[in-house]
Amino acid sequence: MSSVAVVQTPKDENSKKIDELKKDLFEKAENIVYKTFPATITRLQELQKSELWQLRNYDEIVAKLPPLESSESNGKMNGISADGDTIKSPPAKRGRSSSAVESNKNPVVSYSAAVPSNSHVLKVAQLLKPILREFIDNCTVIKVWISLLVPKMEDGNNFGVSIQAEVVKEVTYYEDDANKFYDELIEHFTNRAKLCSKIIKYPNIEDYRNAIREMDERQFGYLTRFVTAQILHSHALVHDLISKNYEKIKRPRGANSSSLTMY
Repeated sequence: MSSVAVVQTPKDENSKKIDELKKDLFEKAENIVYKTFPATITRLQELQKSELWQLRNYDEIVAKLPPLESSESNGKMNGISADGDTIKSPPAKRGRSSSAVESNKNPVVSYSAAVPSNSHVLKVAQLLKPILREFIDNCTVIKVWISLLVPKMEDGNNFGVSIQAEVVKEVTYYEDDANKFYDELIEHFTNRAKLCSKIIKYPNIEDYRNAIREMDERQFGYLTRFVTAQILHSHALVHDLISKNYEKIKRPRGANSSSLTMY
């Protein structure tokens, strides 16, 4: 008797590929929850104890802005370059009106130097950004993983399904928080750049310089205290939430389900 060869249809092949994709995704999601998250929590705790995160001295935190210089001779405008050299503008052209001549006798304050970035804030941002990006990506994987575990809709015995939906909702909340922090990191440098342009345009207004110092101190404290703590808590809470409800997430209609509460 000759054996009949079984021919796989394109549908069977596609189903196999989808099953492999799901399997890889499930393994990745569980690895994120039980390995990646604990490692990131440890990393954030180490950052909180680091010398950079422990800075509290105002003078050490704020950026050192180059000083202003004034000149009374011939209306020359002097400034300090980024490397510390004095920059002198060409002598002012001879004016035709008496008012122009009179104005040249008054001291002129100028700001020709480059306004430096705050190295402490920049370093903290560079360390936090990859952690935020990774957390956002990992939340997406976790949500897809749970969504693929949702069974088909049936009447009754849907408590486990409601737990799955609630976990996805919570993970989305923490993901949105991380997205907000990430956007704020970028917006800070944009807002600071606007203030720096004001310093160059209006060098006589000391409050613009004070505003940059205050912005540096506020942003440093915001990142090292609040944002770092929130990211750490988000990792811990998502890990805890999934760990406590793991069985219901994996088997929402399991026969041994008797819990009437989510936690």
